[in-house]
Amino acid sequence: MASVRLAEARIGMVSLGVPIEHVVQAIAPPATVPLLPRRQGALWGVIEHLGSPVPVVELGRWVDVGVRPESGDDARILILREGPRTIGLRVDAVGGMVDVAAHSVTRLHHDDDPDEVFQCVAPGAGKVLSVLEVGRLADLAAAWTACQPETGGHAASGSTTPADAPPSGGADAYAVLQVGAARLALPSGSLAEVIPMPALASFGVGIEAKYCCWRGRHLPVLATGVLQDIAFDATAGLLAVIEHEGLALGLPVDAALELRSFGGPGLAMPDGCTAKVLDAQGNAVYLLDIATLFARVPEATLSMRADDAAAAEPSAGGRVAATEAYIVFEASGHAATPISAVQQVLDARADTAASASIEWNGGVISVIDLRAGAQVEQHAHGVVLVVQGPRGAVGFLVTRVHTMVPAAAGSLYQAGTVAFIHTGNGSEQASYRIADLASLAAA
Repeated sequence: MASVRLAEARIGMVSLGVPIEHVVQAIAPPATVPLLPRRQGALWGVIEHLGSPVPVVELGRWVDVGVRPESGDDARILILREGPRTIGLRVDAVGGMVDVAAHSVTRLHHDDDPDEVFQCVAPGAGKVLSVLEVGRLADLAAAWTACQPETGGHAASGSTTPADAPPSGGADAYAVLQVGAARLALPSGSLAEVIPMPALASFGVGIEAKYCCWRGRHLPVLATGVLQDIAFDATAGLLAVIEHEGLALGLPVDAALELRSFGGPGLAMPDGCTAKVLDAQGNAVYLLDIATLFARVPEATLSMRADDAAAAEPSAGGRVAATEAYIVFEASGHAATPISAVQQVLDARADTAASASIEWNGGVISVIDLRAGAQVEQHAHGVVLVVQGPRGAVGFLVTRVHTMVPAAAGSLYQAGTVAFIHTGNGSEQASYRIADLASLAAA
C-alpha cells in the first residue's frame, strides 16, 4: 500500500505535516535574528544555514494559528527545500514522523487559491495534520535561497574512512535523537515514529530484555551494551520505533532533536553499527547503520508481522520454519508455547499453588499447576503464564521461563503425535516439546 511520510510540527494550535522529502533540517532559533525590512509579507527574519542566508516565514502573520507561546525550548526553524529553493519556517515544536496511507490524505479545499498553503489534511497520532505545500509557501513568500546541494556535517578531524565504515547515505536526511548524553542519528526513512514510552514487560523471570506491544506486534526494546558509547535507559520518556525489512526495534530516547543531513561516512566505531561525525556546532553524533544493527539483534524477529511469518519457507529435513515466536518454560521438563497465547508473565505468590487462583486485571482467575512430578526448590514460588481462553483467562504455574525462540529462528517437526520446536546450531541445538496452552485453557 502506497504511503506518505510526514514530519509533524506545531504552530500555535495548528498541527501540520510536512512531506519528509522537503525537510532538510530542524534547528534551534539563534539568540538574535536579523530582521528583513519589508512593507508586507510574513517574513520573520533571516538566518544563516551552511554558509547561506535563509529567509524564515512566520506563518502566524498570514493566518490565524491560535495562541502561541511567547518562547520555549521546543521552538525550531524547519529548513525546507523545494527543488533548488530553500526556505525556513518557524514552528513552536517538532514531533516525530508518521506514515499515512496515500489514500487517507484528503483534499478539503477545492478553490485552488494560490494565496493558500494548505489544501489537504492527513490523520496523525490522534490528531488531524494540515499538510503543508512547500512550493506554495515559497511562491507566496516570494523569498528563498537558491543554493547548492548541502554537504551537511563534517567527519571528525583526522579521521579516515575504513572500508567497513557504515555508509551515511550521502546527503540523506537523518533523524537526530538524544539518548542520555549521546546523540544518535538514523536515516529518517527507517524511523516509524517516536511515541511516549509505553509500559515495558519482561517475558519471564531472569530475562533482562524488555518488550512492549506496538501496532499488534511484540517490539523488543534495546538495552545498554548493544551500541558503543550509547546507554539506553528503559525509564526514558520516549520510544523511537525503527523498522527494517519488515522487522522493528524500540530505542529508548530522551528527545527527538532535529532532522538534518550529514555528508561523509565519518569514523567507524568498534561496535560496527555506528560511525562518529561532528555536527556544525562541534557535537559528536553517532550515525546508525540500520541493517547491521538488525543483523546483530536476532530478537527483532519477535516483531515479525503475522502475514510475513506465514510466508516462511519450509526448512530442510521436512521441518517447517516457525512462523511466530515461542516461550520456552520449565515445569515437568521443558516445553514451548506460542508467544501469542501468553498475555502476561507474573511472579507467583507463596500461596498460589495451594489457592489455585490469583488476582489479575481486577478479577480472579484459576491457576493450573504444570509442575506435577517436578522437583520444586523450597521457597520457589514459580511463575504464572496468563493465557486467554475462550471462557476467560487462565494462569499456568511453571517453575520458570527458560528462554525465547524468535520467529523464524526455530523449526517445527512432528514425532508421532507430539510436536516439537528445534533451535540452534552445533552444540547449541535444542528441541522442546510444544505445549499449546491456549488449547489447555479451552479445556
